[in-house]
Amino acid sequence: VYGGADGQETVGTYRQVWNRATQILAGLRASGLQPGVPVILQLTQSQDFTAAFWACLMGGFIAVPLGSRLERLRHVLDQLPLAFILTDDSRAASIQTVLSLNEDDKSEDDKSEDDKGRDSSQERLRQCLLLIERLFSFGQATDFYKPAPNEPALYLSSSGTTGRAKLITFDAKTLSYRLLGNSIR
Repeated sequence: VYGGADGQETVGTYRQVWNRATQILAGLRASGLQPGVPVILQLTQSQDFTAAFWACLMGGFIAVPLGSRLERLRHVLDQLPLAFILTDDSRAASIQTVLSLNEDDKSEDDKSEDDKGRDSSQERLRQCLLLIERLFSFGQATDFYKPAPNEPALYLSSSGTTGRAKLITFDAKTLSYRLLGNSIR
């Protein structure tokens, strides 16, 4: 059962999640993503978020679930300059705005070398903004990535006591244990 922003509930099946996840995985691969690449999930629909999360795991991409919280996006991007952002049409403009914040506030002379590097990173990120609606036309993936136990599979954002996002790494083995309820020890 998925809860919508409007309070409506939608019922989905495991088969539907599987089908959407394999379609998203095929679309991510067609977009050039390789295993080990972080994919920030900025999706508004619960069913898209769930399927995209599983697509990342099945493709060996490092899932970075941020839900729809834009305020953490900039902090996470500072830590993951080579990440892709998976979003939907309704969020794309907001994310573009977050990516361009503060760029207009500085003249070229006022920018440090780090700022100039960050500008080029932000430009690359704009190019790596993926819209989920465009990933469903590539069929379904049928082969899945098999990670090494110690390979990163998930980065969770935590603000801790500072209020600034930090990323906590879960490797494939730990995530498997957590998803299976520790039943495979």
